[in-house]
Amino acid sequence: MTVEQLLNDGWQFCKLPLGSTLEDVSNAALQAVDLPHDFLIENENDLYETTDAWYLRTLDVPESWCASCVLMRFDGVYMDCDVLLNGHVVCTHHYGYTAFDVDLTSRLLVGRNTLAVHVRHQSPNSRWYSGAGIYRDVTLHVLPKRHIPLDGVYVTTTHELESWTMTIDTELCGVKDNGVLTHVLLDGDVPVCDVTVEAAGDHANAVMQVLSPKLWSPDAPNVYTLQTMLGNQVIRQNVGFRDLTFTTDRGLLVNGTPVKLHGVCLHHDLGCLGSAFHEKAMRRQLRAMRQMGVNALRTSHNPPAKQVMDLCDELGIFVVDEAFDMWLRAKTPFDYARFFPTDMPSDVAAWVRRDRNHPSLLMWSIGNEILDTHLDESAQQVTCDLCENVRLHDPRGNAVITIGSNFMPWEGARKCADLVDAQGYNYGEKYYEAHHAEHPDWVIYGSETASALSSRGIYHFPMAASILSDEDLQCSALGNSTSSWGTKDMRKCIVEDLNTPYSLGQFLWSGIDYIGEPTPYHTRSCYFGMMDTAVFPKDYWYLFKSLWTNAPMVHIGVCWDWNPGQMIDVPVMTNGVKAELLLNGRSLGVQEVSRTDWTRCRPAWQVPFEAGELVARAYDADGHLIAEDIQRTPGESHHIVLSAEDAFLLGDGEDMTFVTITVADESGNPVENAVDRVLVDVDGCGRLLGLDNGDSTDRDGYKTNTRRLFSGKLLAIVGALAGEGSIHIRVSGAGLVGAELTLPVRAARKTPGRSCSAVLCRQEEMPADKPIRRIELLPLGDKRLGSEHPTVSFRVAVHPADADKQPIAFRVTNGQGIDSPCASCSVDGDVVTVTALGDDTVYLRASCTNGYDHPRIISQQDIVITGLGQPFLDPYGFISGGLYSLSSGEIGNGNEQGISFARDGESMAGYTKIDFGDVGSDVITLPVFALDSNLYEIKLWDGDPADGGRLIAVLPYQKPSIWNVYQSETYHLPERLTGVHTLCFSLTSKIHLKGFSFEKQSRAWLPQTAQDADTVYGDSFTRSGSAVTSIGNNVSLVWENMDFGASTHAELRLDGQTPLSTNPVTIRFTNQEGEQLTSLAQFSGTERGVQCFDVNVLPGVCSVAFVFLPGSQFDFYGFTFVKQEEAAQ
Repeated sequence: MTVEQLLNDGWQFCKLPLGSTLEDVSNAALQAVDLPHDFLIENENDLYETTDAWYLRTLDVPESWCASCVLMRFDGVYMDCDVLLNGHVVCTHHYGYTAFDVDLTSRLLVGRNTLAVHVRHQSPNSRWYSGAGIYRDVTLHVLPKRHIPLDGVYVTTTHELESWTMTIDTELCGVKDNGVLTHVLLDGDVPVCDVTVEAAGDHANAVMQVLSPKLWSPDAPNVYTLQTMLGNQVIRQNVGFRDLTFTTDRGLLVNGTPVKLHGVCLHHDLGCLGSAFHEKAMRRQLRAMRQMGVNALRTSHNPPAKQVMDLCDELGIFVVDEAFDMWLRAKTPFDYARFFPTDMPSDVAAWVRRDRNHPSLLMWSIGNEILDTHLDESAQQVTCDLCENVRLHDPRGNAVITIGSNFMPWEGARKCADLVDAQGYNYGEKYYEAHHAEHPDWVIYGSETASALSSRGIYHFPMAASILSDEDLQCSALGNSTSSWGTKDMRKCIVEDLNTPYSLGQFLWSGIDYIGEPTPYHTRSCYFGMMDTAVFPKDYWYLFKSLWTNAPMVHIGVCWDWNPGQMIDVPVMTNGVKAELLLNGRSLGVQEVSRTDWTRCRPAWQVPFEAGELVARAYDADGHLIAEDIQRTPGESHHIVLSAEDAFLLGDGEDMTFVTITVADESGNPVENAVDRVLVDVDGCGRLLGLDNGDSTDRDGYKTNTRRLFSGKLLAIVGALAGEGSIHIRVSGAGLVGAELTLPVRAARKTPGRSCSAVLCRQEEMPADKPIRRIELLPLGDKRLGSEHPTVSFRVAVHPADADKQPIAFRVTNGQGIDSPCASCSVDGDVVTVTALGDDTVYLRASCTNGYDHPRIISQQDIVITGLGQPFLDPYGFISGGLYSLSSGEIGNGNEQGISFARDGESMAGYTKIDFGDVGSDVITLPVFALDSNLYEIKLWDGDPADGGRLIAVLPYQKPSIWNVYQSETYHLPERLTGVHTLCFSLTSKIHLKGFSFEKQSRAWLPQTAQDADTVYGDSFTRSGSAVTSIGNNVSLVWENMDFGASTHAELRLDGQTPLSTNPVTIRFTNQEGEQLTSLAQFSGTERGVQCFDVNVLPGVCSVAFVFLPGSQFDFYGFTFVKQEEAAQ
């Protein structure tokens, strides 16, 4: 007999401490769960928990199965698991991303059996959020003794003109007999051709001739079904006909036609669903990518769920099917490197055999950013071993072999790249031209590009300023938030690839935001995507759509609700040849658009804000209007709006819909910056599966019924139960008119083995908060300041007016959001006044937290200051790395408003007009984030090294690296810097430098020579170099501005000599209030030396006079005051 059935139902689950046993499970409280299941996503406070997890299920076995082979196919368990049957371990599988089969046959009992899956989740084991548990489908297979093993059919196609040959190799196992094997090619349900061969031995080969089949390509994804039958066993799988040619000069040819890969990289989580696989959620992601113009997917960095390949076949998306993020060198303590040496062959087999027949399959990627290839010569052998294992299971090359490397500047990685079929560059576009010339046989493409960051609906002005990070922990959607290693301009990233004919194309990092890797912060999810975790488009999505698709479109890349007169950058994305922008009916100009010139592919305007209607229009070459987009200034949030992506659901226990929750003002205009909190209630024939707003900084859970909107949107995922009826969705919010939506659920066959009974979202009371949506800064005068007009005031108001009361913080910054020395601000009630101090365009910034521990809302007004000159930088505060005014080489954005130096080659950043004052300092502190624990040499220059600068010191830095964390190192320089300097830092390797500061040193505690005295007077003395000698009657040496801080006692170390047996020296302290304190030091006659005296001192700033009375005979060389606690050491 033959059975193939899902086994996703009937599972019980518990978590236990690491090292637990099956006996411990018997005493644990179990809960019912539906598979696929991610047990980490439910606890938003510990998404990387170290724990054991146990899944248990019973399996009733009829006697008729005794003559069969009984297997379970797990498509994915993350990670390091045992499968137990009736208390015995029958399989151990380590890798979390490959499918594996468990043969139950020998230990099955007739009647009731107990299955258990034990997952050992030790963190960290991944660089991103992996989820954990049985997160993909489980399938039960009951097969006859003579059967085709799972994934045992291998299909390849070749052609001569219009005649195609399909070669089908089928593995056979079990007792040999003389049965027959039949293959039928179906177009939908219509047979196209068939072939029958003998099923003798352990292999059977069959050949079909197919005349003029419909070919598969991204533009015409024609998918056939191959149905293979051996007795009662039936296997159905997608196949297709396509001719792929990888050229070194023309890129990829698909069926003879050049096709540029418009690719994205995607991790496997599904937002608020976690890593638990849901086909419809994945379809939604891929369709959104397709609408953006994507035709290729890189499954970063692991084999995907089985259904992903089917979806890509259907949707016309090529797949770079990737296997590993590490080989022998681990990237995290508990990752797959622990198992790679022993498990690699079996995992490659599982990976390749499952996916090798899909028409969407383009490449096998054997690794991503593998450090071994850079550091270990043995990596070349590992590369060969991996290629050999891939070819063992895909010998006729349904896909070429590739590797994605960020080490291509170096020889080791290039030697490994030479061993594969296609050479993938991670962030290495600048090497294309040279490597194309050096390796004319290489097939070059961008396996990972972009890594630009953005938060949907968040705009940090001005667009011309490069702003990686800001205090709201968001990244600007204007295109001015770029990582240190990625593209500096997304327009250039797109267009230059389109203009490089030999490049196959590129794969953007990333198509959609994913949980984890929240560069440049320590928030929850990443900022790299063209869409957020809720699959809401960001403005980058429209930029790619404008350059990768042809259906007429135009999009305004900013919302329209700002401060009166604030200068707003308005980018417009369109695939028209001209774009026009209009504000309240007035044309602001027409700009030409070019897809082949990156500087003109996305027009932009600078517009002083005025409330009303902003319209973008796109025109074709004949001047015809082809698309229009409108932004209107909204009023306050008034009512909730619900929009479901489906008109009805199927009552199969599997279907789901995606409901977008927005708010509108009283006139129906969307409030695109709304942050209202809502409560979601679902009843009837459905359940709430999760809420997601795409905000990386939001602390609320994914599995709850209440969350805030982010940039005006919130996603509710609602699943249908089994049966027929209706789902009722009600959404309410404080001060808002609520909304209801009813969706019919139609009767449908529930897939056997599918479960939909578990409660997935917590029912919580909605917090009674009313957050601030916007802070208004109304200018009360001219914002152009100078010596004649040095101040301007702004009236402050919050929206909505009845929002929760909370403090508003004010700062004056430069364009990058760094505190500016060019202006200051003061607050008087609801009016804040800015005073000009130096030339620049500065920004008055107002912010509030809305109950978080960091600013959530930022408002700003631009102020132009001229005629005052450039102010000095204060080395005793903190000089942010982003304040550099000199640079050479590749200086990029660093985390926390710092800078990054070039990864290869020398780079330099310099800071001018640093005023150390008269006292100066010789102690510098550098907060550094290094990507590894190697030794780095930071050169510190006085002046520009390219223009006669002098090397002050080479500062060594070496600490164990902590990702995205700056660690400070303090250095004592060989000289004290006083007065005004230009300081430059240079390196030949990459670090992030947050900035620098110098120790503010009090003159009181520094060694002083006698010549350092501010005043020397009296009857008799001689200046001798740094000393004052032959001191006689009534001589005083005075030092001003001696700040003793809080100290009242010190040790005086006096350097001098006298021929007298004792020469008294009076030390007189006088503070700014005129208070005096006198101490006496009896200096003994001796050769020149340093003598120590305990003295009382006045706290605070004093003048210190050394007074020599009549009869003195003294040579004074210098002195040092030492703090009492330091003197004791």
